[in-house]
Amino acid sequence: MKRILCVVGGVSFVLGGAGCIENLSIPTPPMQSETQAIAASYDMPAGSLDVSNVQGTLDTINATIPNLALDWLPSYAEGLLSDLDSRIKDSGLPDNPDASRETHGFVLSAVVNVNRVCMGWDDPPGPPDAVQNGTIVLTAVVQSGRLVPESWGTATACKLNLTVLNGAITGNATLDGTVILYLLGPLPTGSSDARFLLTFNGTLTVGNQTLNSSIDFRVFDGVLAFRLPVTGGDIVVEVGTGSSVTLRGSNGTFLCDLKARSCQ
Repeated sequence: MKRILCVVGGVSFVLGGAGCIENLSIPTPPMQSETQAIAASYDMPAGSLDVSNVQGTLDTINATIPNLALDWLPSYAEGLLSDLDSRIKDSGLPDNPDASRETHGFVLSAVVNVNRVCMGWDDPPGPPDAVQNGTIVLTAVVQSGRLVPESWGTATACKLNLTVLNGAITGNATLDGTVILYLLGPLPTGSSDARFLLTFNGTLTVGNQTLNSSIDFRVFDGVLAFRLPVTGGDIVVEVGTGSSVTLRGSNGTFLCDLKARSCQ
């Protein structure tokens, strides 16, 4: 008889037959097709750079970057994935959506939930306080011995001290909304091997500025990128060092300088 190993929240148990699959409710990740389409658009952007108006495009990029929280949100997302990686490994579950886990005769399915209390605005941070500082609750799924690429969750009044989080910036931030983390490789151990797409839909407040935000960006082996809408689709903006950016579109790849407002 086939045996089925089920894990819920890191606790495993074994049942014979198909009973476990019936009892274990595997949630469906939200916006699966939309998230996969966004991930594909980073690999093959449909938009093209208007080479007759490069300066206008660079001006738009300069105006867009401050609204994406790229100076702190990517590193915070990496921390969420690191927490998820610890929970996954502690449960003996696969941490790579591209590789199957040896099941030793078991069919492995799991739902893993990570409830992270946000750090709050105090410096240094005080004891965890979900009521005062808010939370982010993440869900990950292992199905048929394979980690599902998409993890998702909800940020509820999640307060973050950007000085403590980043060290190079100041201010307080609050997240309220839906976070999707789509893995493009194994769960990362640090910034250098992080490969994921983040989408956020909700409200992002930094200091006194509140935005109803729809944000997505990709982190791939230390390269941070975001999409910029243009005629015909999107181009991909890869953020380099200093004021340099690389623009990828259907009509080529361009190395540009935001300060000089020029490309080559």
